[in-house]
Amino acid sequence: MSDEGTIVQKQGEIVAVQPTKTGWTEIHLQEQGKQYPYKASTKIEAIIEAAQAALFKEAVLTAKEVDSGNPNPNRPGFNYINRTAMKVEVGGTLDVPSQASGAKIQGAVRSDDTTRGSIERQVIVKEMVQHYPGIDKLSVDAWWGLMGELEEFVGNGVPKVAPAMDEHGATAEDIPF
Repeated sequence: MSDEGTIVQKQGEIVAVQPTKTGWTEIHLQEQGKQYPYKASTKIEAIIEAAQAALFKEAVLTAKEVDSGNPNPNRPGFNYINRTAMKVEVGGTLDVPSQASGAKIQGAVRSDDTTRGSIERQVIVKEMVQHYPGIDKLSVDAWWGLMGELEEFVGNGVPKVAPAMDEHGATAEDIPF
């Protein structure tokens, strides 16, 4: 286990602040649209007090995620993740990252090196592609070309125009149709 980690910001409602048997206090933040709360632990009294003050209120939880090095039997190929609460802000908003202490920052912006980020992009692309006119008329090669363009569009995270399609479902000249 190393000190390197990922700084993560989550926004939602603090639904529980519970002491554990090991002396840590676990903070549960329920994000909108998620089935289970995000959990992070701390031993710092100021963070525990801030979490208790934020109980059942909208808040932003900043945590550091570090690979534990211990395999997770529920997810073969993945290790458990230690989540340490660093800050709780009532009614806060997600920050634009400032690359503090060399850690990667996730939550406020997309991170390329996560499986979750890749899955999120795939879901967005799948949803986007359904709304393109003429999608059912595309050849397999043209469809994969469009998927690649949309993946790049979603993945870059920069404001630009989505690939345009004509009435036959063709995109730019680089997609064979």
